[in-house]
Amino acid sequence: MKKAKKGDFDTLWNMLPFLVLAAEMYNDEEVRKGLEFLISTVDSADDVVAWVDYLALPADGWEGEGDPPLVDAFGDNPQAALPLSFMFRQAQAAPNARRVVARVLGETLASVSRHLDATAAKALPEALAAIKQGLRGTLNPSTRRYVFKKELMGISAGMMARAGAKTVRNLVRGIRNARYHPAVLISFLAYLKYENACGRAIQAESESQANPDPGQTGPSESERLNCSRNGFSRTIRSSIYAKMRAAFSDIAADGQVKEAAPSDSPPERYQGDAHGALFHLEQLAFYHASHRLSDNFPAIKAVDGFRYVGFFDKAARIPDLTADNPLLEDDIFRRIRYIDIVLQGQDNQEQWIELKSYKAKSPNQRDVLAAGKIKTWKLTGTGSDTARDPASLHRQFTIDRAAFSLRAAWLAKNQSDRDRIEVVVVPASILWKFQKFEVRRRNNPTIHDVSPNLGAQNQPNSIRGQFAKDPDGNQDVLRVSLSANADTNQTIVDSGISSTIKTVLPQLGFDLLSEYAEEFDLQ
Repeated sequence: MKKAKKGDFDTLWNMLPFLVLAAEMYNDEEVRKGLEFLISTVDSADDVVAWVDYLALPADGWEGEGDPPLVDAFGDNPQAALPLSFMFRQAQAAPNARRVVARVLGETLASVSRHLDATAAKALPEALAAIKQGLRGTLNPSTRRYVFKKELMGISAGMMARAGAKTVRNLVRGIRNARYHPAVLISFLAYLKYENACGRAIQAESESQANPDPGQTGPSESERLNCSRNGFSRTIRSSIYAKMRAAFSDIAADGQVKEAAPSDSPPERYQGDAHGALFHLEQLAFYHASHRLSDNFPAIKAVDGFRYVGFFDKAARIPDLTADNPLLEDDIFRRIRYIDIVLQGQDNQEQWIELKSYKAKSPNQRDVLAAGKIKTWKLTGTGSDTARDPASLHRQFTIDRAAFSLRAAWLAKNQSDRDRIEVVVVPASILWKFQKFEVRRRNNPTIHDVSPNLGAQNQPNSIRGQFAKDPDGNQDVLRVSLSANADTNQTIVDSGISSTIKTVLPQLGFDLLSEYAEEFDLQ
């Protein structure tokens, strides 16, 4: 009523579809749980207003900027008028948009409730307000058709609770030069949010086993979420939200994000630019979902995994890797790597996944990165060869190649009982994945970004050929530490969603991607 006194009647008019939907859901036992969940999220008058305004959004989206058109409060059932509906004008103007069907809404809310933890559920009304605000000027009008999809509601609640309203608004407003269709983006982010909720639930239950609650009845939180003992650790959860913030916190006024040059990466752990962060999140969703679907697929062991890699100029300096806790001490120099994704193999074996999202110089020059030619690392061992060097990409690949050649890398001191660099893992394989994409805007012909052609190892000027080169420097170090051939034809690949998340997420109920597949090229 305060808004009405100030001349803002929108919420007052929106009360009618809200009340009709509530009544219809209450009278339908099959979707009543959705209404119960809605009520459970409300703690204040502002929460009520957020729901009232959100449920008045058109079910099929709308075109243009600004406020959405009015919806028909009674939908396809004009006989469902409430006893006091005469108190409301049927609309401020003739309704010209369809409201969401009560059964669809109830089923969506019931599904959302099974994917949200308590903190995210309480953040849902505020998230809905942020969604509506972001949709006013969205760069992707198709996103407006997802307002009553569980994926959008779920990820927005999770981001609101742990990354803030700005990230939610930017998510729905969109990135003009994004390398994912909105349906794809929302799908894998919603799945990651679900696995984060599972991880928190499993952790809390594990910690409470020492002091169980005697009053606890019914299923546990992880059982309610259907986690099946899967979920992300605290460390991985933190990394996921950090990458979400990197992707959606700082978007330019024109809606674009810049691609960071390889030499912009600091030596410490790097969250990446928006493109790199989103590619990392998509791949996390793919690898974890694959493991959830089949135990034959390796589990994620670490994200941004810290590893020491030693370089040696004599074979005699290499520690006995068959011994217990071989100390890294006689190396001529060592380098630190943060591996984007580490997959768990048998025993102490690992698979290293490195992820890159770079565009080609132009659609007609796809053999060259827009960031420039991949320069060869100078293997000096003097400390000048940092991650800020223009040869950063070749440096990273060479370090991975050295670890694979030696079949050894070392964990940090804090992983040792004796506070020494002595805990060894075996990099059984390395895989570098370049995102495969094409971004073309019909309404903005200046935006046409494409992924690079990788070429072949035997083409010296191709991307694979440049990675395959030995670094410049000490020949003894090259002979001892880089004994394995680079084989960039196998270790460097491109990756599109048709071979990753498109194959797994719909099997887990995150099917927004499939529903709108006709809107975009799955490659």
